[in-house]
Amino acid sequence: MLNIGLLATKVLEDMDITEVFGIPGTHIYHIFRGIEDSRKIRAFINRHEMATTFMAEAYARSSDKVGVSIVTAGPGLTNALTGLGQAFTTSSPLLLISGEVPPNHRYDFHGVDESGVLDWMSHPLCKASYTIEDPEEVEEGIKYGIRACNKGRKGPVHIAIPRNILREETVYKGIDIGDADAEPPHINIDQYIVGKVTVVFGDEAWYPEIIDKLKNLVYTLGAPFITSMVSLGAVPQSIDGFSGYYEKNFALHKAAEVVLKDTDTLILIGVRPDSVDSKSLMKAAERARNIIHILPSIHVRGGIYDIIEEKDSIVKYKLTGSKNVLEIYTPGYKALDIILEEAGGSKAFDIDPGSIMRDFDDRLKEEVMEHSSRKPIHMGYALYIIRDYLKPGSVVTTDVGGNESWARDIIGINVDVRYLYASGFGSLGYSFPAALGAKIANPGKDVVSIAGDGSLLMSLMELGTMAFYNVPVKLFVFNDSSYGILGYLSRRELDREIETYIGAVDFSKIAEGIGVDGVRVEEPGELDSVVKDALSSSKPIVVDIVTSKIDVPPLWR
Repeated sequence: MLNIGLLATKVLEDMDITEVFGIPGTHIYHIFRGIEDSRKIRAFINRHEMATTFMAEAYARSSDKVGVSIVTAGPGLTNALTGLGQAFTTSSPLLLISGEVPPNHRYDFHGVDESGVLDWMSHPLCKASYTIEDPEEVEEGIKYGIRACNKGRKGPVHIAIPRNILREETVYKGIDIGDADAEPPHINIDQYIVGKVTVVFGDEAWYPEIIDKLKNLVYTLGAPFITSMVSLGAVPQSIDGFSGYYEKNFALHKAAEVVLKDTDTLILIGVRPDSVDSKSLMKAAERARNIIHILPSIHVRGGIYDIIEEKDSIVKYKLTGSKNVLEIYTPGYKALDIILEEAGGSKAFDIDPGSIMRDFDDRLKEEVMEHSSRKPIHMGYALYIIRDYLKPGSVVTTDVGGNESWARDIIGINVDVRYLYASGFGSLGYSFPAALGAKIANPGKDVVSIAGDGSLLMSLMELGTMAFYNVPVKLFVFNDSSYGILGYLSRRELDREIETYIGAVDFSKIAEGIGVDGVRVEEPGELDSVVKDALSSSKPIVVDIVTSKIDVPPLWR
């Protein structure tokens, strides 16, 4: 017989979980006791529950692993919900285990008066959210949860385990929940791939197990490819045909815009047919007559735990306006194998997307360098210096805002980096804890966090996590003492600037107070040597760059 907390640890071990992120609490300390005794799992104790799910999301999205977050009941869960939403929008496999008050004890500590309200809150943000109601369900429930994170469209799963259940004991049974994938249908795909072909890698196309197939697809077709901001860098930017990015608010890089206008067949991989992304891409590719959607699953809730599951292979054909639309759903993206076996090459484009991107970068750099000696420091100037010393193969994490809008066009599309962006969900506070999670998942890679001061203030407490575990992330803070881009956007939309000033903060001194090296840069001439030293250091470091908020990035012009 095993205590349920120890059994939960045994299940995580058997499902190849090696790291978890969390904060202990009275409703879940039985699980943390088991993890502390484990020789296979290391727990990273955070300072805020939101950071546990941000770290777990980036840990998963930068690797081939499932991220696991463990938090207490009540406010522990509600604090973690932002990261759950982040993982759902980026299709990241994240298992969130939370404590729960016992049934019929809603007025207990960490309880909510209304029964089931917390489960209701988490349910729309994940593939499944369920409460374990019997000790005998724990093993199967956790295994199903981890399996669901990775099956079909990847995503988060939430499991609540009441405190009274964790105090019980039961026998570990070694339940096997594996199942066989359905065979893909036979499709004469070559009849749909005609003329000039463009491939788009959507938010569900970053999965590590399909990256080699995506590379081969681009080579086989000889086609240009565009990537969503969520998947940026999963297929390296240096591969011939890379044509920039698109984003949920439908910002298009210039190269992507030009390529789409000249497209006859549009292959959308990991882009949901009913999404705004799909409609906007089809509109941008106005000349395209054939649209092919390749996806890993259809969203259908069902099964034991009401999990969004993938069903057998499905092919749909429909006529949308003047466009022939083919939707192919196959387990594990097996339809990619069909295309690789049957499809011929693309007709050559009359344009070179690489030259468009180089020209865009040359003009942007020329503009930025006109301000290279100006104070406060131009965000673009700082990013070009970071780019000069950034190693290919690094992981770069960002938030949302002016600094990210500069970073995507200077670093994200020009260097072979895995670019982890807070995506259309737009979570401020994401970049720094995400960098910690990515570094723990990828100890052999350099990991750089690019964060605004407003964003960092939302996750500043995780400097303690970085210091305690000596996680050697390089944190570059773009410090303009405000929510800078909001000032510009409010002027553009409201004809007046709303209050965005948040006060001056010296983050280098805060870092040093917590035990992390910190450097503050106010002079443009000092920036090159500071960035070079920071990126060559083996230690965690905070570089606080005093920047201007008046420089509007190309995205927002």
